Amino acid sequence: MFDMDLDAGRQWRTADAINAAMLRVYNYMMLAVMTSGLVAMAIASSVPMMHFLFTGAMKYVVMFAPLVAIFLITPALNAEPSR
Repeated sequence: MFDMDLDAGRQWRTADAINAAMLRVYNYMMLAVMTSGLVAMAIASSVPMMHFLFTGAMKYVVMFAPLVAIFLITPALNAEPSR
């Protein structure tokens, strides 16, 4: 009655495979942080770009674009994948 093998047919990843996958994730994260830092530095060092992005109506686009992106991306991430 209690001799069921719950791990039958399952394949487990090795520690090396998990480490390799996490290394890829960390590399992508590092690339994203470096890219955003370079873009921020380029914008901060340009007075006309700062004036364009942070004055007038454009400042509201800069402020609310991340919020709108979250509202638009969340349903797509929660949707069932088509098969």
